[in-house]
Amino acid sequence: MTITKSFEPAPNGTLRERSLAVATQIEEQQTWLERKLKPKKISARYPFKGTALLYATCAFGSLGDALFGYNSGIMSGLLVNEIFIARFFKNYGGADGTTSGVDPSITGISVSCLQAAAAVGALIAGRLGDMIGRKKCVRIGAFIYFFSSFIQMFAPGFATFIVGRTIQGVGVGFLSMTVPIIQTEIAPSHRRGLMEMFTRYRKRTIVGITVQMFAQINGINIISFYLPSTLASAGYDNRKSLLYTAANAIPYTAATVVTWWLADRWGRKPLLILGGFGMAVLLAIVCVFTEINVDVQTKANGQYAFVMLYNILYGFTWGPMPWLLPAEIFPLRGRSKGMALATTSNWIFNFIIGMVSPDAFAGIHGYFYLVIAGFCLSSALLVHFYYVETAHHSLEEIAVAFGDKAFANDDAEVIEMADAKSEQVEYSA
Repeated sequence: MTITKSFEPAPNGTLRERSLAVATQIEEQQTWLERKLKPKKISARYPFKGTALLYATCAFGSLGDALFGYNSGIMSGLLVNEIFIARFFKNYGGADGTTSGVDPSITGISVSCLQAAAAVGALIAGRLGDMIGRKKCVRIGAFIYFFSSFIQMFAPGFATFIVGRTIQGVGVGFLSMTVPIIQTEIAPSHRRGLMEMFTRYRKRTIVGITVQMFAQINGINIISFYLPSTLASAGYDNRKSLLYTAANAIPYTAATVVTWWLADRWGRKPLLILGGFGMAVLLAIVCVFTEINVDVQTKANGQYAFVMLYNILYGFTWGPMPWLLPAEIFPLRGRSKGMALATTSNWIFNFIIGMVSPDAFAGIHGYFYLVIAGFCLSSALLVHFYYVETAHHSLEEIAVAFGDKAFANDDAEVIEMADAKSEQVEYSA
C-alpha cells in the first residue's frame, strides 16, 4: 500500500487500501482529547446477530425518537388540562383552569423551551458522537431525558417545570441526532453504497438543513401541540378534544408504516413533492372551516376531518423523509456533523413554530393556516428544483449528482466506480 506524505489515497490502489489511507488521514487530524475519548474496541455482546441484530437495533433505537412524540402528545393534552393550568399558570392568568386569560407567550415558552434546548443538544452530540461513539451519546441522551422527567414530575411551579423541560430538550437533541446515524450506518452495504469519503458537500448541507426546516414549518407541530386547544375553541368540550386528538394519532402512525414500502418504490422526491402540494390544499380547507360562518358542530367536524387527512399525508411524506434523506446524502467522514446541522435546524424551527403559533392564532386566527400552506407549496417547489433523488443510488452515484469529489484527485474515478457497479448489477441480473 502506498500512502503519500499528506495521506492522500493512492489513485491506483485497491478500495481497501484507499479506505485505510483516508482512515489514517482522519486519525492524524484528530485532537488529543478525541483520541483519548474514542472507544478502544468494538465489542459484540448481543443475543442476536445478522439481520435480527439489525432489526432489533433499529427498533429499540427508534424508541429515542418516540420519546419526543410521546412528550408532544402529553404536552398538548396538558394545555387543556384544568388541574395543570391552575397549578402552573395560576400566576399568569390561569387560576380558573383555562388558558383564555394566559398570555400566549407563556404558552409558547412552555412548549418551545424543549425545542430550543434540543437544538443545542443536537450540536453538542454532533461533535461528541465522533469523539466517544454513537452508543455513548444515546446513553447520555437517555439518562438526561430520564433525570429531567423527575424534575417535571415534582416541579412546584412554572419556573421549575420550564427548567425540567429545557434539560429534557438536551436529551432529546442527543437522541434525535444520533439514532438516525446509527440506523443508516448499520444498514446493509447494498442499500447504502460504498463508504467513500467526499471532501466538499455544501449543497448536501443545504438540502439537510432545508428539509428539516420544512419538516417543522409545514405545520405538523402546530397540529400536534395545539390541536386540543383548536378543537376546544371550535366547539368540542375538553374531554372530546383530548379523545379526538388521541384518535388522530392512530392513522398518523399507520401512515408512517407505509413509508417502508413507498420510499423505495416511488423515491424520496416524489413523496416530498406530493406531501407539499397535498398538505397545502388540506390546510387551506382547514382555514375555510375555521373562518366560515356555519354552526359550531359543522365547523368543528370539518376542521377535524381535514386535519386528520393532513396528518395522514404528512405521516408518509414529510414525517419520515427529512430524517432519512440527510442520513443518506452525507458521506461517512462528515455524517455526524452534517446530521447535527440538519437536526439543529429541525429543533430551531420547531422552537420558532412553538413560540410564534399562539400569538399568530391570537392575531390572525385561522388565516395562519394559509401561511403554513404557503410554506408547504414552497417546500414542494424546492424539492423539485434543487433536491437529488437518493433511492436506489449508491453514495458514489449521489456524489456525482451533487457534483462532489469522492477523492481529491479526480471526479472521473467516482463516475467510473458508479458505472462499474451498474454494469455489475446488469450482468448479475
